[in-house]
Amino acid sequence: MERFTIEGKPAAVKKSEEFIAANDTLIHCLFVLFTPLFPNHSVALLSSATGMSFDEQSFFKLGGRLINLTRYFNVREGVRRKDDYLPRRLMERARTMGLTKDKVVTKEMLDEYYSLRGWTVDQGIPTKDKLTELGLEEVAEDLAKRGLLST
Repeated sequence: MERFTIEGKPAAVKKSEEFIAANDTLIHCLFVLFTPLFPNHSVALLSSATGMSFDEQSFFKLGGRLINLTRYFNVREGVRRKDDYLPRRLMERARTMGLTKDKVVTKEMLDEYYSLRGWTVDQGIPTKDKLTELGLEEVAEDLAKRGLLST
């Protein structure tokens, strides 16, 4: 991936977050167990540990469920798009030396990231469709009761 382009990065962030979230269910040291850790290793470990049959797709879906549950909790507590930002020093102050000299981080990727996640672009709230796809109907019901749910 080109270092200073936006293209493809929201999808890469989404996938890496899901991989990390699903791996966290294994409660193992990422530094010792595998270097590097590949999805097929994690799928095999999770299948062995739980006795359930996982493949790569269901492994990443597990990660997506965890991320959406976390977002649900945060939304329930008042977190919205306005709260999703990097430190001002990264967004406003250009680097003064090195390979990133004169570069700043931009906000342009958040719309695409939210869309890929199945969240509302204006607020970053998981949609009913996304929650249903992930088997999180109870979460969708709670958000609806709170007047926060979109389809």
